[in-house]
Amino acid sequence: MPPAGLDVTHDDPTARAGPGDRRRRQRSASREPTAIAPMILNNEMLLTQLNWRYATKHFDPARKIPAATWTTIEQVLVLSPSSYGLQPWRFITIRNPQLRETLQALTMDQPQVTDCSHLVVLARKNVMTEADVEKLVDRTTDVRGQPRGALRSYYDTMVDDIVKGPRSAWVEEWTARQTYIALGNLMTSAALLGVDACPMEGLDPAGYDEVLGLAAKGYSTVCACALGYRAEDDPYATAKKVRYEFSEIGEQRRPQPFFHRAAAAPNGVCPSDTKKRPS
Repeated sequence: MPPAGLDVTHDDPTARAGPGDRRRRQRSASREPTAIAPMILNNEMLLTQLNWRYATKHFDPARKIPAATWTTIEQVLVLSPSSYGLQPWRFITIRNPQLRETLQALTMDQPQVTDCSHLVVLARKNVMTEADVEKLVDRTTDVRGQPRGALRSYYDTMVDDIVKGPRSAWVEEWTARQTYIALGNLMTSAALLGVDACPMEGLDPAGYDEVLGLAAKGYSTVCACALGYRAEDDPYATAKKVRYEFSEIGEQRRPQPFFHRAAAAPNGVCPSDTKKRPS
């Protein structure tokens, strides 16, 4: 359910379509997945929620995330993208109060660890093997019904790159990068659901690994994310965001007009124009 004040716009493409178009769309309506997004947030709604979110410093320990909302957040993690779709991560949700107290001591005693509704530890795989690639291929054939032979080239590409190729030498960094993709997806989606979040890197990864028994499973802690609902007295909730303008952090490489392209070409000749332009 969208957070208070956040409406969802349903765009009915059949409202502006002719009878033939409507029939085609109706026939394809039951297919999953669909290329047409069934629900669309407009620009203002999205920016409103992104401005609403912040790295919550004080959670209300009495407020808990509803079970249905948390199930949705779990699916957000499942649906997070990763390179090749290999999903080299593990997400551990900590709700045990005693375990949280232990982890708090390994997280600079930050109160978010014990006060939030749910604490998620994001861990990466330490090694990528051919068995990991085989697992993805098996899953792909099951979900999409593709024959294994059709995925042979894809299999070889993954093995030659991540398992045996140059990137295998720094695969731990590669898997950590994938985990941060999931973290970003988690925080943005939580904001759209009206759930507060705080990403946390100020922790002892080795200590977390030992407490959670991750090394034996082939994983290592990357970071954590506390989720729940802000306390009314958190002063950071109303603090203005400090961000640079896009012009300071980004740029756009727009297509050049024809005469600029021609001027930049050798001898003033554009590849599509064999005649030399007058100087």
